[in-house]
Amino acid sequence: MIVTSTANPAIKRLVRLRERRERDRTGEFLIEGTRELQRAFECGVDITDVFSCPELHRPPTTALVAALERKGLPVTETSLAPFEKASGRQGPDGVLAVANQARVDLESLEIGDAPLVIVTDAIEKPGNLGALVRSAAAAGAAAMVVTGTGTDVYNPGVIRSSQGTVFSLPVATCAGGEAKAWLEAHELTIRPADPDASFTCWEADLTGGVALVIGSEARGLSADWVGLPGAVSIPMAGIGDSLNASAAGAVLLFEAARQRALRLS
Repeated sequence: MIVTSTANPAIKRLVRLRERRERDRTGEFLIEGTRELQRAFECGVDITDVFSCPELHRPPTTALVAALERKGLPVTETSLAPFEKASGRQGPDGVLAVANQARVDLESLEIGDAPLVIVTDAIEKPGNLGALVRSAAAAGAAAMVVTGTGTDVYNPGVIRSSQGTVFSLPVATCAGGEAKAWLEAHELTIRPADPDASFTCWEADLTGGVALVIGSEARGLSADWVGLPGAVSIPMAGIGDSLNASAAGAVLLFEAARQRALRLS
């Protein structure tokens, strides 16, 4: 059967899952896009339903849908109009899936020796949180800890801007105070990004067990992270006094990666 109506209950379900309240209620989330769904599939995400619009497919999407069908996943074909209603994108590529969330708590994180961890503090914009996930994965971070009342890691915008790397990086969610206590218990040096910090990221030691903390776009660091002795700033020229949260996180992550590579060389 091909879904042709935008009023179909399955399409309405997909639209509802774009909202956090529905994701929290059901424990489900959306994965849209060939690259994102491919990475979810390869990382063992619990995919439950796949929706396909062949009219929008390019060869990689067709191949992915066929591979999912061979694995026994239920694939529902749709016409263009219902798929576009369900999609949260301009120019969708014709594949969208529903999956079960895998909630990760702090105690289940396996961070190894001398890990690099990134903590986000009430990041509000999905694009920023997803970009931070992508940078953390590329810089070799062991894990991410999402704290505060910002966006959730299963927001479709986070999945998209992470390009699916969110499925390969362990991400735990908790309150800021809980995260701080956990980091201290694991003897990680906590380094919040603070434009008023005395030491720059070039001067600070970012090797060993380190947790980088990135504050929210509008308010910066919350009380849990303000005034810590390990805070670092990012040297900046010009009249600007701060960077976008995802840009600041990328700078610190790759400075940490650079220092660690030098230590190993």
